[in-house]
Amino acid sequence: MADIGGPNKKSSVRLPAGAGGAQPPRPPTGPGPSPSRPPTAGAGAAKPSRPPTTGAGAASPARKSPGAPAQGGASRSSSKMQAVGKLPTPGAGQRGAQAAQAAQAAQGASGVMAAAPRLAPRGHGSVAGRRVQGLGLAGKLSLSIAALVILVVAAWGTVLTVIVKDSSYDAIKRYGASAALCLGRVGRLELDKFKVEKQRLEAATRPGENIPNPPRVIMRELLELRPEGGGQPVMADIEDAIILYGVTSHPVASAKDAVPEGLKGQEEYIGGRGYTNVKCRRGEYRRSAGTVPALQFTVPIELPSDAQGGSAVLIISSSRVDSQVNSVIASAFIAGLFCVLVGIGVSYAFASRIVKPVRGLMRDMDIVSRGDFDHVTKPTSTDEIGLLALAFNDMTRSLQAARELEREAERVQGEINTTREIQAHLLPAKIPQLPGFDIFQAYISAKEVGGDYFDYIPVDRENLGIVVADVSGKGLPGAMVMAQTRAVLRMIATGNTSASGTLSQVNAVIARDIKRGMFVTMIYGILNVRQKTLTVASAGHNPMVLLRARTGQVELVNPAGIALGFDKGPIFNRTIKEQTLQLYKGDQVVLYTDGVVECMDVKHEEYTDERFYRWVQTNAREKKSRDVVNGLIKELESFRGEAEPHDDITVVTVRVE
Repeated sequence: MADIGGPNKKSSVRLPAGAGGAQPPRPPTGPGPSPSRPPTAGAGAAKPSRPPTTGAGAASPARKSPGAPAQGGASRSSSKMQAVGKLPTPGAGQRGAQAAQAAQAAQGASGVMAAAPRLAPRGHGSVAGRRVQGLGLAGKLSLSIAALVILVVAAWGTVLTVIVKDSSYDAIKRYGASAALCLGRVGRLELDKFKVEKQRLEAATRPGENIPNPPRVIMRELLELRPEGGGQPVMADIEDAIILYGVTSHPVASAKDAVPEGLKGQEEYIGGRGYTNVKCRRGEYRRSAGTVPALQFTVPIELPSDAQGGSAVLIISSSRVDSQVNSVIASAFIAGLFCVLVGIGVSYAFASRIVKPVRGLMRDMDIVSRGDFDHVTKPTSTDEIGLLALAFNDMTRSLQAARELEREAERVQGEINTTREIQAHLLPAKIPQLPGFDIFQAYISAKEVGGDYFDYIPVDRENLGIVVADVSGKGLPGAMVMAQTRAVLRMIATGNTSASGTLSQVNAVIARDIKRGMFVTMIYGILNVRQKTLTVASAGHNPMVLLRARTGQVELVNPAGIALGFDKGPIFNRTIKEQTLQLYKGDQVVLYTDGVVECMDVKHEEYTDERFYRWVQTNAREKKSRDVVNGLIKELESFRGEAEPHDDITVVTVRVE
């Protein structure tokens, strides 16, 4: 048996330092465990997943994504080991040291708050200073209007060309018919002369000889026909004018030397009155020099004393019509080009007037983007641009409110980080190294700040208090109650070897100050290292699981008791009981919170107590405490799958070597 007598004797039984003893330096905060490994602790072991202990400049914790293993990002592990050494029984001097340590922790917390990061200025970008990529809005509107003008002018020019062409041909045909009638009057005189000359030739011709026709008369004046009653010539663009006699169409007179070969084409209608005797034909006029597009007008000439009569043929070139059409097209093109240029100018001015409020809105956006959320845009119209300005004002107010909320969230996050840092310092830094015992633990918080609590409290030289507790409520309220419970328990448990008596005194203090509706469940065991006994008291907590090595059976240890904070004393003191267990080699003790058995999967089904007990019976026998804890964490992660963590998980195992 270890010698635990005098203070100058060395003892092989080493218990953790007392509540008022000097705390060993804590290891630096490190990253959480990888998803494939559960959180572990101990010397040289990977740390279990816990909310990261952050201070000034530390990164905020990231909530675990669905399906990821339980961890809290970069965190101070809950499996930190408590320094172990043979210390005198804690007394009043150590309580004073404990008070000094609490003051030092508070000073550290204030330092963390003072170093909270300040909000960085916003709006470094500039809207108005950026150049428009490509064509601007005014240019696009101008081109759109110009394209519309071009389409209208092109359509108008096409229609105008067709109308002018048809009108020109109608005018030409009416003129040609008038000129042909005029030519017919001239032709009647020429035919009379032709008949007189022919009679003279007949009289001069001997019998039996062929009577020659009089020679064709070249009359240049036929190209300048004048309307009836005198006046200017009807038209000077006559291709040819011919007077024909008889059925043989013998040319009596023509305006040119060459005799035309004729014209072939389709007969066309001449509109208007007085042109019923005039026939019009359009086609190619063939002559010795070539062919030209022309219109041929034919008017019959009746002679009173001659049944054969004659005809007047007028040929007018249609190229004049084509030149007129081309002239109209050119004029229309020039007018259209002018309209397009004017349209572009007018449309650009119109578009600039439309875009002007948009540019003003861009300047307002630039002011707001630089951080001036008090700036108000003044609507200049009641159309869509004005509504857009009003909507931008609403958006600016929303951004200002969101910024205030973000600042508040950053402030709250800083307080949460500080609370998490303080909470991490309240949990054990190291696992006690006791001869004949193998201890290990895991702590996984469902939120940034958890409400579970576990601790190792040196009662005296041969007794170690082991506590696992669960505070109703999570987050900051649960963490505050947990810190209060820890402080009270560590002060009362020192030197008190009665588990039930310790909980009674703790309840008397907690019940006076705890918020109505909140409570703390706790299981507290005092491990006697020399006698290898465990005295257990429970304040409404989950039963302790004891796996016997010899039988392989699971025993549930759950002495009577109600939760801390429900009653200020009488009922609690009458209800609380304790139970002492003798431990043997190979026995495995498992203390846990309800986050283990109430772990939920994606179907919201719980892991259940029975399943947990079966797992311990099947997997915890003859295994190290570290392996038991790691295996249990993997089992819970596999069961939960992609579901979010439902509750904090705390597991402490003690194995008798």
